[in-house]
Amino acid sequence: MTHGAESTNMGSHHNYFATALNKAGVTRQFLMNEIALVILGWLLGLLSPLVVQGIRNEYRRREIEKGILAELVDVRFRMASVVYITTIRFGNYDRDLVKWLIPLFEEYQGENPKENLLDLLRKQLELDDKKFSEVAMYGKASPGQGLSVKKYRLPYLESKVAELSLFPQLFQRLALEILANLHLHNEEIEEARFYFKLTYESGLSTENYERALQGANESYRKLGERAKIIVERINSLKNI
Repeated sequence: MTHGAESTNMGSHHNYFATALNKAGVTRQFLMNEIALVILGWLLGLLSPLVVQGIRNEYRRREIEKGILAELVDVRFRMASVVYITTIRFGNYDRDLVKWLIPLFEEYQGENPKENLLDLLRKQLELDDKKFSEVAMYGKASPGQGLSVKKYRLPYLESKVAELSLFPQLFQRLALEILANLHLHNEEIEEARFYFKLTYESGLSTENYERALQGANESYRKLGERAKIIVERINSLKNI
C-alpha cells in the first residue's frame, strides 16, 4: 500500500471514529469535560485527607479556645481583686485604678460575688477629691498587717500547651506569658508569706523587724503589679 493510500485510509478511520462519536452524541468538548472531571477527582482524592484534617483541627481549636477563655475570665476576676486589695492596702490607690477595675467586675459573670464591690467602686467615683483621698487613706494597711492571698493555677490551659500550635502565634505567646506570670505571682506569694512570718519571729531586733515588714509590704505591692500584668495579658488574648 502506498503512503498516499495509508494516509487516505487513516483519514477514513479518523472520520469514521468522529462520525461514530457524533452519532452517539459524544463531542470533543464532552470528552474534555470528562477528562477534567477524572483529574479533579484524582486531585480531590489526594487533597481530601488534608481538608478533613484541617476541618478537624479547626473544630478542635474552637473547642480548646472556649475552655481556655472560660478559665481565663475566672482568673482575670480573681487577679483584678488582687490588684484592688493590694493597691488600696499597700499601693497608690487612685481614680484611674477604680475606672480600670469597674468594667472588669461588670463583665464577670461567674459565681463569685461582685455587686457589693461594684457598688462601692461606683460610689467612690462620685466622691470629691478630698473624700476620695480619705477613702484611700482609710484603706491603707496598719503596720504589721498582712494579706491572705491565694495561689492560682490554670489547669486546663496547662493541659493544652502542646496543642497551642493550632492557634495564631500571638495567641500562643500571650497564653504562655499568662502562665509564666501566674507562676511568678505564686512565687511572690511565698515571698510575701516569708517576710510576714518573719515579723513574728521572737527575739527579732527592731531593725530586722522593720526590714521584714518592709519586705512584706514590698512583696504585696509586687503581687498587685503582677496581677495587673496578668489581667492585661488576658484582655489582649480575648481581643484576638
